[in-house]
Amino acid sequence: MIYLSNLLNRVLFVLLKLRLFFFKLEFKRQKRQHVKLSNQRVAILVDNEPVDSLSFLSLAKIVQKILIKNGVESKILFVDKKLFQNLKKHNISLVFIGFSRIYRKEGTIQALLDYLDIKYVGSSHLSVALCFDKSLCKKISIAQGVKAPKFLEIRHLKEVNISKVKQELKFPVIVKGNHSYISMGLSYVNDSKSLFLAVEECLSFDDSVLIEEYIDGQEVSIGVIGTLDNPKPLGIVCLKKNTVVSFKDKKMASIEIDYDMKLSEETKLRIINTALTLFKSFGCRGFARFDFIIKKGEVYFLEVNGIPGLFKESLMTKSAEIAGMSHEDLIMNILVSALGKSDYLSFK
Repeated sequence: MIYLSNLLNRVLFVLLKLRLFFFKLEFKRQKRQHVKLSNQRVAILVDNEPVDSLSFLSLAKIVQKILIKNGVESKILFVDKKLFQNLKKHNISLVFIGFSRIYRKEGTIQALLDYLDIKYVGSSHLSVALCFDKSLCKKISIAQGVKAPKFLEIRHLKEVNISKVKQELKFPVIVKGNHSYISMGLSYVNDSKSLFLAVEECLSFDDSVLIEEYIDGQEVSIGVIGTLDNPKPLGIVCLKKNTVVSFKDKKMASIEIDYDMKLSEETKLRIINTALTLFKSFGCRGFARFDFIIKKGEVYFLEVNGIPGLFKESLMTKSAEIAGMSHEDLIMNILVSALGKSDYLSFK
């Protein structure tokens, strides 16, 4: 039995390695293909809320320059009460979502665009809503045979059971909002008093909180682009070990990337295969980013960002850079995927 198990693992490893080889071969062989976008009128949606609006607007302008450079007509529109009328007024046929903090997450804008029969980048409203629920994503990943840290979901402060936490999870633990924007409110907790404070803080902006087992390992992030039927992995980003990545870190340039970290080929293949599996399981399309913890070669799913940030300092962009893809080509790949295609590739 041990011999058969080892043989099966070897076969699986070879298959995964072949899969990665053909991905790389395709990337090298395919040159940048100019998909006809001249007949599309693209709207770049920007949050009209004061929080982060300036940074999102600056990014939207960068994306607009990229689209104009590639011969794509585009217009920046704000997410406000006039959005419905403005989409109709400007005869928009395709929408670039990803430049607002609130509306892009719950899937509300995607649902509106589906109603208007307007194409848009990224996943459907159902998929975005799913990715927004960390607890549900973990349950689905576990059902798919993907490992994840053990966790407890709390909806009221009185539900915090210290004995259960100590027995099932053990201190230290990670506390974070179940629907929070990336890692907002994330805390590394070592004792009971800090646990109550962290849960109370998260409940102030989220209706449920995750108390999660802390796994002391290597945190990695990987982007995936393309269609549901033809997803393609980007590069694996290794973060500095023993650092809990906060909301501010994931959004801004304070992320510490460990460029010297060497993962084994087998571990890389496991990460890639797991990301591609979850991309399909969650019904993603266009682009998504997956965060994992690696411990002793085992891959543990942390969370997915259904519409990750596209700032030049963002993890999604770093993942593309590691794969040899420029920021411009990342933007164009995401745009093309909204047309149900995934053939705009340009790797160094």
